[in-house]
Amino acid sequence: MIDYLILLSIVTTYIIAVLLTSFNNQYVKLLTIGFALIYFLWGLWHHKKEGSLHLQIILEYLVLAVLGSWLIIGIF
Repeated sequence: MIDYLILLSIVTTYIIAVLLTSFNNQYVKLLTIGFALIYFLWGLWHHKKEGSLHLQIILEYLVLAVLGSWLIIGIF
């Protein structure tokens, strides 16, 4: 449960930071890349802790982080 609260606080911080810096595309790009990296690392940490870390899960988090950041950067 605490893992998901950590993820929620990371996502909330990212959204607030993007809203506060939406006037500057470079900041949004940096925030998005940083968020994608943190999300990917959080996923690895969470599944390692749960004992369910497999290559398929690593690739899933990697693809989600890359595609999600690509989409957000494309919007801004």
